[in-house]
Amino acid sequence: MRYLVSAALISSAIIGYAATPANADISRGCNARYDLVYLLVDGGKFTSEKRLSFGHFTSRGQCRNKAHANDCRREARDLAHSCMRAHWDKRWGIAQTEGGRKQRIKPGQCLRQRANMGPQDYTLNDLKREIEATVCCSANAPSFDRYARVRLEAHTSGDKRCGRGELLTQTYEVTPEMCAAVDHKACGH
Repeated sequence: MRYLVSAALISSAIIGYAATPANADISRGCNARYDLVYLLVDGGKFTSEKRLSFGHFTSRGQCRNKAHANDCRREARDLAHSCMRAHWDKRWGIAQTEGGRKQRIKPGQCLRQRANMGPQDYTLNDLKREIEATVCCSANAPSFDRYARVRLEAHTSGDKRCGRGELLTQTYEVTPEMCAAVDHKACGH
């Protein structure tokens, strides 16, 4: 009888311990974005950094409990960077035919993996076009008939273990022809 009571108490303690919030699966998140940094417009270099951000989203990571919250954020950060790097790497080749029209789509790394895991609200489909529209439509940007060179970076921020910056390309060139292809309505012009 003593053994049954002892076993029941030990089982209750284990079950109670496992169900406490400190021991339950949790998720934590980081903020993510792309940054464009102007390097050159019409052959003239910028003396101070002009930086534009776009494509803001959040990413979530899961871990065992609050004691491992930094692991959650590290995973969220790494998943966000994996998404942004994959989208940059595949900016030309991701195409599908929908109604006879080619359209770029986001890579699998940028899709929500499950609730509270991975990128949660990543809305960019055509990263190449978004970069060009950001450069061409910005108040800091050249007019539609100029040439610009920018640097593209991926950034994450938030609580501990979220912060990281990554260079995606040192030089992305935007030509007047690229700006002419941008939907001017999207610019508010």
